[in-house]
Amino acid sequence: MLGATMDNNLAAPPSFNDPWSASSDPFPHAQDTFNHAISPDFRDAYVRRWNFNIQQQLGDDWFLQVAYAGKNSHKLNDPREVNMAAWRPGATDRNIQQLRQFLAQYCGSVSSLRADGDSTCNAMKLLLQKRFPMWAEGRTVELRGEFYDLLNRPNLGNPNANVRSPAFGRITRAGDSRVVQVALRYDV
Repeated sequence: MLGATMDNNLAAPPSFNDPWSASSDPFPHAQDTFNHAISPDFRDAYVRRWNFNIQQQLGDDWFLQVAYAGKNSHKLNDPREVNMAAWRPGATDRNIQQLRQFLAQYCGSVSSLRADGDSTCNAMKLLLQKRFPMWAEGRTVELRGEFYDLLNRPNLGNPNANVRSPAFGRITRAGDSRVVQVALRYDV
């Protein structure tokens, strides 16, 4: 080599001490970052749907319709918190990081995405209709009753997740389970 020199600036023997102890860490880790993991058995979701519809005229003035629709879903995305903070008296938003189960000094929330969610929906509709002929030529009155979601059970809401609430852990809401609709129509 033409006039080149090499300096060995490594300390001998090599050390596993913190190289940033004398200065600030150039790669700081924020504890409130969200980390994600995907389960090795994660698969794409699939959905099956089916339906049937029966319509029947009864006599001259009555009409009956029964309709059914079903849906079955498997392997739906189901995220889960795997590094949740353990609740105990005195827990607040300020000390939640210290209450985490794993590596609290390095990791915040860790969400694991799994494909093990399922969903089922069964819906039935019943329609009953009666036509009444009127005194004038071509005019009718139609009375119609529709009954939706005959097979449904109550759709419960999520439990109250506010730890400070007296209703913590209780389900306080439910969606409509069945709907009845009545209509009257006059045809001119």
